[in-house]
Amino acid sequence: KTMVAINYILPQRAGQFEMLTKTIIMPAIKREDINVYNSLKFLVPDETNSDGTFTYMFISDPYMEEKNYDIFQILVKQYGRDRAEEYFERWISCFAYEQEVISFR
Repeated sequence: KTMVAINYILPQRAGQFEMLTKTIIMPAIKREDINVYNSLKFLVPDETNSDGTFTYMFISDPYMEEKNYDIFQILVKQYGRDRAEEYFERWISCFAYEQEVISFR
């Protein structure tokens, strides 16, 4: 299976979203489970969408159903609940729309 998570990000928050993903979230995933980390690609857009937002994607190939991909849970395990909540709130505040997750066989 392959999983694609589509993230529509506010233009004024794109830098923050990218920084948090690259310096906080992806390193936490790497420490938590190297197999999950190795299955993930984080794609950064070259241009804005027609509404001004940016579309970032996480692609997990292969998507391992028995593994944990829950970013908040991983942050709690790696940083403790208080810091995890702070990081996650900052990350979520970047979204223009709810994340879309699509699975493929």
